[in-house]
Amino acid sequence: MEIKSDQSENTSEIKLPNKEKNGLANQIFQEIKEAKTEEDQKDLATKLAKQIKEEQKIAMVNKELAKILKENALIDSLTCLPNREYAENNLKWEIKNAKRYSEPLSILVVDVDKLKLWNDEDESHLTGDEAIKSTAKAIQAGVRDSDFPARWAGDEFLVIIPRSDKENATLVAKRILDKVEETTRYC
Repeated sequence: MEIKSDQSENTSEIKLPNKEKNGLANQIFQEIKEAKTEEDQKDLATKLAKQIKEEQKIAMVNKELAKILKENALIDSLTCLPNREYAENNLKWEIKNAKRYSEPLSILVVDVDKLKLWNDEDESHLTGDEAIKSTAKAIQAGVRDSDFPARWAGDEFLVIIPRSDKENATLVAKRILDKVEETTRYC
């Protein structure tokens, strides 16, 4: 018996885990064996082929959702900057590369002054949150594309500056400070 699909979508790239594949295959073969007529066999084969296609679609959606969840787990929700875990992984990678290629690597730590005082005045912490968000935007505006800003903890940020010596890191730090000062002038 030959099973033909009337749909031309290519699903060969989507793969179900072996356990699920075997379960579906066994289900197909069992139901086809139990069918009384060849017409019933064809109907079952078509129905089950559609079921497999749906399972493949679900697997593809689940894979995409897992990717989104993983990305979101590495981003700080307040600042939209990479979080500490992401920064630590990136820092390890940058240190390894700096050693491998004998290149300089600089790291800045940026701390928001007096955040505790702002949060104490505003019990909802909205003022402190705004200060953190403004600082994050200023840091992003002050770094180069090759730099890696991240929220480290609370009111601290980390900026990884690859292939930069002390002088270049000082220039980046000055740009960030200028951007922070521009931001705070309007607050």
